[in-house]
Amino acid sequence: MALSSGDRHLRTDSRVRLGALRPSPRRVVVATDAAGSRTFAAQAVLALAVDLVARMFGVVEAVSIDVPSAPVIPGAFPRPGASGTGLDERLLDVARRVSGGEIEVVADRAAAGDILVWSGHGPAPRHEGLVVRAHGDGFAAFCSTERAAPAVAPRRLEALGPHLAACLAADRVFRHLRSLDVTGTFEVDLSTLGAPAWSSAERSQDLVVPPAYLVGLGAVGGAYLYTAAASRNLNAALVGIDPDIVDPTSRNRLLTAEHADVGARKADLGARLAAGSGVAFHPNRAYLAEYLVEAGRSLPAALLATESLFRYEYVLSCVDRNTSRRDIAALQPRHVVSGSTDGLRAESTYYSHAGACECLACNHPVLEADMRDMADELASLGAPERAERLRLAGASPEAAAAIEDFLEHRRCGSVGETELRRLGAAIDGPEWSVGFVSAAAGVLLAARHITLVRSGPPAAAEFRLYFTGAGSVSSSTAQRKPTCDVCGPADAQARFARRWGGSG
Repeated sequence: MALSSGDRHLRTDSRVRLGALRPSPRRVVVATDAAGSRTFAAQAVLALAVDLVARMFGVVEAVSIDVPSAPVIPGAFPRPGASGTGLDERLLDVARRVSGGEIEVVADRAAAGDILVWSGHGPAPRHEGLVVRAHGDGFAAFCSTERAAPAVAPRRLEALGPHLAACLAADRVFRHLRSLDVTGTFEVDLSTLGAPAWSSAERSQDLVVPPAYLVGLGAVGGAYLYTAAASRNLNAALVGIDPDIVDPTSRNRLLTAEHADVGARKADLGARLAAGSGVAFHPNRAYLAEYLVEAGRSLPAALLATESLFRYEYVLSCVDRNTSRRDIAALQPRHVVSGSTDGLRAESTYYSHAGACECLACNHPVLEADMRDMADELASLGAPERAERLRLAGASPEAAAAIEDFLEHRRCGSVGETELRRLGAAIDGPEWSVGFVSAAAGVLLAARHITLVRSGPPAAAEFRLYFTGAGSVSSSTAQRKPTCDVCGPADAQARFARRWGGSG
């Protein structure tokens, strides 16, 4: 079975209710006016909205760009190497780079289409199809099919609100073209995720965050990095850790990658995206366990002393396997913030060994896979299909080779058996996923990270954004499990207290 660019969002998932595709041509028009085109916020909304829509392979058939030729504002387009000095040229270039010709991309000032995505300051133009108004400023996002955004001129240089607005607009495009009702209004201020809320003085400050470890550079980790790189008033240092390469199914959601980047290392693409931004990115092409013992690992000088004491203060978890999550929890980081997706839900959660909060292992047990059934199923496949299944499950070329050897010889205790057990349920195949949900999870992760640094641990550890109806959010707090083998025992709590001086 050949891999396709739209494989992840065209597959069937019982948790994701989608209707039939609307009749052709399924054209999306992206537009702004002269006033909007001169603001960072509108350019950031349009840049990501076009990027996400041009990755909807098999759903969107054409994208029309209807914007003035305004100068491109630094930061609004974090993707390096893009051509064109005007906003219209840059948006066309982005759409063509990520779609790879699979979706038609044109400049058209009088385009008709199924849906119009508008991020202008004035009223949206008359349009025969659905009109989606998307606006953001700083940490605030707005998306509506019913009314215009509040008439407040955007001034902030954070990309979080604009990027979340773009994700919400892309969601409306996708579900509308899948014959679902997407009418309604959604507004959220991500700066309120902290405790306490920021003062007006804090809101006016630039954002400086301590060095952090970004573990997992897939769709969510890449989206976090994209938003961080686009926020021109953010200064950060990140240790990126991921051994994987890009496969064709990554095209629909991996913001660090373009259509032609299949086969590239995700860590290298992260470094490419961060170049020239306020993010000092240190790529490591390794699993976390390998990074910890790698003599040549890349990290900021500021972390050398703390790593020598086995202290990892801020860890951003974007991994999707429980074994990897538990590897992170075993390090007893002072603060862990995760980003993840589940169908049409994006979420971010705070974890710690301190207080009543859960650690990253509490809700992520390692399930024992039935090795014999799994091995027999893989062995029954043809070699090409088996290779694709292993690659989709996250197996490196070396791991796949070891598994092949195990399938042939079935030696207990071999590297291949260990790798097969580690991949576990992921062997069954990837879940349904689409770009705007992963991108939103990355934005939520960035917001939780920044508010954690500014305001301390949040009152509600879990935050979820639902892409259903007009969109909604919820938050909750989960309690530590005394039975957790990683953070539950008294000696584990004592080790954490000694490591961090008794403070969380």
